[in-house]
Amino acid sequence: MNRLVSTVIVLFAGVALAIPPRKVISAARVDKGPVVDGDLSDEVWRRAECRSDFEDALSQPKPFSEGRSDLRLLTDGEWLYVGVRVKSIVQLPPMEDTEWKGTFTKKFKFNWCHEIFLDPMRTRTHHYQYVVRADRTCMAQYAGDWNGAKKEVKIATKRDGDVWTLEFAFPAKGQLETGMEWGFDLMRNDGYPVHSGWYVFSGPSNTPQLFAPLLIGGYKEWFALAFAKTQSRIEGYRKIFTKGFMSKQLDYCQKELDDLKGCHGRGASPINTYLRWTANESALNRVDDEQFLIEQGFPLERK
Repeated sequence: MNRLVSTVIVLFAGVALAIPPRKVISAARVDKGPVVDGDLSDEVWRRAECRSDFEDALSQPKPFSEGRSDLRLLTDGEWLYVGVRVKSIVQLPPMEDTEWKGTFTKKFKFNWCHEIFLDPMRTRTHHYQYVVRADRTCMAQYAGDWNGAKKEVKIATKRDGDVWTLEFAFPAKGQLETGMEWGFDLMRNDGYPVHSGWYVFSGPSNTPQLFAPLLIGGYKEWFALAFAKTQSRIEGYRKIFTKGFMSKQLDYCQKELDDLKGCHGRGASPINTYLRWTANESALNRVDDEQFLIEQGFPLERK
């Protein structure tokens, strides 16, 4: 019975966290990552998708006339690489460069910086926050602990007039296999007032429930694995539910999966594909719940 109660609690928690994302982003897989030196001209960065769809503090799209941010993500299986190129509407002020030596600062100026939010395996509850300034100073926290973030990160920046670039590498061996999923967000702060100086990729800062799903691996590879996972679940449940309501539920899930594969093959957007896939997975979770209840002696299978 304790397991049953725990399951119900988890189900309600899942509903509370089931806020549909508005974006997804991928970290393309490469054999060897870029040199983290602040220079984004490495050929390997061409393998990553370039995202410039940033928003202001009120979730309105940021026009390029107010400055442009280009974001790219890569992984070699051991490191997650974040590359950002910023073109500001004004020239950066003079700064004294600080060589990154793995020491976080406690005195920080929240201007000309990026806040990188990482939620490995997409827990939606515990995440890292790295605030990296253009002079390479950095402060960081994990789960609210400003002494808990990994210090083994790599940081490099370059500045040239109104343009500055950031390369950031986060170590996460074992959590960067193709098919895995993280939560990700990035916020840029140029030092202007909030209404004009913030550029956000996916929702408000420090809100992991609203972070964009970060798909580890390219979209083609990631969705191929996701569809295979769903197909395997359907076939497994077919052996248990051969008739009745749950059998019809499986028919629905199979039809949806087949249609989803077709739409994805015809070039459906990654976010629409992701949303439809997660909805189908939720429908399959109903079958899983029914199976568990039957195992606990609650024959709820409807005819």
